[in-house]
Amino acid sequence: MNVEEDIEAVKVAADNKALQRKSLTGRWPVLEAPDGTLISESLPIAKYLARQHPTFYGQTEAQRAQVEMWIDFINSSVAPAAKRVIDQVVGKAPSDVKSFSIALNELKATLTSVEQHLRLRNFLVGHQLTLADALLVSTVSECFELVLDKKGRDGTLPNLARYTTLILRMPPFKRVFGAVIFCKDVIQPVFEERSQQQMKPTKTPQKGK
Repeated sequence: MNVEEDIEAVKVAADNKALQRKSLTGRWPVLEAPDGTLISESLPIAKYLARQHPTFYGQTEAQRAQVEMWIDFINSSVAPAAKRVIDQVVGKAPSDVKSFSIALNELKATLTSVEQHLRLRNFLVGHQLTLADALLVSTVSECFELVLDKKGRDGTLPNLARYTTLILRMPPFKRVFGAVIFCKDVIQPVFEERSQQQMKPTKTPQKGK
């Protein structure tokens, strides 16, 4: 299968019952393979397509297991931590100074193992790009744009920053992401305002003698 040439995108109208039934789980998107197999949701579809390539899902059974390992870690740990921070910055979730600081520190802590793994590597698995790399870069690129500032990149995440820059310069990623500009300083959310009355302890009035 030539992935770029053989896939046709079709929008599913709400009243198109025939296409609606193609989602076995009721979730979208849905891929219909040449043999009629139906696959729902982005990650299973990505895994199926990656396996059509000789190296994009690893070249050996051991490498394929490592790709799965990193995909599981990114999906279960990195992506949720990134979402908690980004949602506060873009206004999708309420934010205050404390909750934002906690979420940002949790994101940095989650990325520590990736940072250490990439110390002498350009890719997560083997010596070529795999689906695990694509998933990680698509997850952290927005973090580098908004909250992983220059001081943090240089101090605690230099390998991840180098790795992300390298992959974002590859033509397929440039076509999708365009020019990704890493932030100099952390973009702060609009913190919820609290009245001074709420912030101060309440004093019980004393009765006069």
